[in-house]
Amino acid sequence: MAQWIAKRRTPKVVEQYREIGGGSPIRKWTEVQGAEMVKILDNISPATGLSGFLFFSVSITLEDYITMTELKNMSVKKNVF
Repeated sequence: MAQWIAKRRTPKVVEQYREIGGGSPIRKWTEVQGAEMVKILDNISPATGLSGFLFFSVSITLEDYITMTELKNMSVKKNVF
């Protein structure tokens, strides 16, 4: 069933992505929202030294995203997801 839906939907989605510049805007807007959230939280509590990282639960390629191992190596003590 999923293959049938994907086969029917793909041409429409490809055209829609082409119309908006060639790709999904989800990552861009997620990064913008995350950066603004870090600014607000840092303003509320500057002593925390917050950083923002982008996570997606599903991704075709993971090389652009920070991993939990990288967070651990950065001595991150608390995570908020």
